[in-house]
Amino acid sequence: MNNNPFAPMFELQRQSIEQGQKMIEQSIEVQNEMNKSFVKAVESQKSAQEKGVDAWKSATETSLNVADATAPTDSTAFTDMQETIDDQFDALSDIHTDVWESVERNIETGAEVSEDVNETLLSFVTDSVEMAMKTSEQFEEQSETVVDATDVEIE
Repeated sequence: MNNNPFAPMFELQRQSIEQGQKMIEQSIEVQNEMNKSFVKAVESQKSAQEKGVDAWKSATETSLNVADATAPTDSTAFTDMQETIDDQFDALSDIHTDVWESVERNIETGAEVSEDVNETLLSFVTDSVEMAMKTSEQFEEQSETVVDATDVEIE
């Protein structure tokens, strides 16, 4: 039987250290999950914006087709205008693609860097906890030696 009156204090200290470690691990996991969610949200935003541009292009083409069909004369003006607008939408689509690829690449890079930093932090916390636990155990052993050497009965 352990007659060290300090044993419960050391046990409580170790439990506190373990709980602190779990809290840090959970907060790192939450941050990593938030990063993943942000990346998915950006992907959804990109898709929604692409659909909006496609709908705008379709509405514009429909308007031009209606205007062309109702024009009193047979003119290449509407055809030329439609080709110019199609070229502009193609340019917009290219720019849109380039911008979103850059945004996604930067966000993914940021998320990867964040995960790397979190892994380093987690490793540091794990090492620190192991060191704190060993130190606590050593102090407990030393306190047992002192208590045994004093031969004092604690009731």
